[in-house]
Amino acid sequence: MCVDQNAACFDSYQCDYEGFTCKSNVTECVDAHNVLLRKHNNLVDDFNANLEIAERMAARLDDIETCLIYASTLEDAKLCAP
Repeated sequence: MCVDQNAACFDSYQCDYEGFTCKSNVTECVDAHNVLLRKHNNLVDDFNANLEIAERMAARLDDIETCLIYASTLEDAKLCAP
């Protein structure tokens, strides 16, 4: 137990997370959480950027496939993917 039986409780948010914690690793936990949160947010941003690229590429591929289906000559087919 961190505090003894004579410890008083404070109102919520009266102190920051270090305000009434005994020698503990709360600060390290918060710092580690913030590092992980930044990494998570960066990964989400990267994923969303890659998703947009993949969606554009899939749409382009669909356009090329449709063009090739309707191409009636080799010259028409060559124009499908400039």
